Amino acid sequence: MEAIRNAAADVPVGNRYNMDQTGLFWRMFPSLGLATATRPGLKKDKAWISLAFTTNDTGTDRFELWAVGKAKEPRALKKFNFQAYKVVWKSNQKAWFTSVLMEQWYESFFAYIQRTKPGQKVLLLLDNFLAYKKALEACPPPEGITVLFIPPNNTSRWQPLD
Repeated sequence: MEAIRNAAADVPVGNRYNMDQTGLFWRMFPSLGLATATRPGLKKDKAWISLAFTTNDTGTDRFELWAVGKAKEPRALKKFNFQAYKVVWKSNQKAWFTSVLMEQWYESFFAYIQRTKPGQKVLLLLDNFLAYKKALEACPPPEGITVLFIPPNNTSRWQPLD
């Protein structure tokens, strides 16, 4: 963590970004609520969407939300305008971020930073997920952008978006 603190000290406030992903069980009924009795015979639906949130340290600059589901074009979102809400929809069999999707995410993020903050130092902080590291080898950051990984088993303690 000392190396991350030192690297962050060299980057201006507002140029330190963090990306984290989370899962959304979008069809699961709530387990708690106003109902007084459980609903017997109902199996919990575990339809899953992965969401990747990215923001800077001040919260003033939010990169587009990336969502990964199983369907290429979900029927429920057929008429939803993803671009108007700054959402990028991707799909794969497991609805999870793979190294291929992370390469695409890196390319998009690096292009966004070069477009919005040309010539400035930027730090991107990620958790220690193997797909992130493999994708970074295939898509190295341009000059001025530093990508650092939180040490293993420390994500819940140190990652801002966790």
